[in-house]
Amino acid sequence: MECVFCKIYENGDGVVIKKQDHFVIFDKFPASLGHMLVIPSKHYRNLLQTPQPTIDSMMATAKEIGKTFREKLDADGIKVVTNIERPAGQMIMHTHIHVIPRYLPHKHPNFEPHKEMTELERERMHKLIIKAIGD
Repeated sequence: MECVFCKIYENGDGVVIKKQDHFVIFDKFPASLGHMLVIPSKHYRNLLQTPQPTIDSMMATAKEIGKTFREKLDADGIKVVTNIERPAGQMIMHTHIHVIPRYLPHKHPNFEPHKEMTELERERMHKLIIKAIGD
């Protein structure tokens, strides 16, 4: 079976940030507004199989995104998590780290968790993230 993350990396469609050994996309079914995935460019099944230098650079990017969510996009908290194998919730068997901003309920009352983001929402968040990281 073809890996969806490898395919995204190959065609570049939806890539928000591209680094030397990893890239960042928005989660297709976000848990909160802005939910992003940090993914190694090479295919590794999960974090346990990913080389430590790649994990280190991915975590540095996750930290940068988390700081951006807190400092520029008014997130009240940040959740950084990876799931290893299906019993832990891993749905795509390619390492990825979730960076999930958390907001108090009144900030985004119309947001529906785990609903597919619209293209308009994705574009809006992309602009906000790129602008915030670039500042």
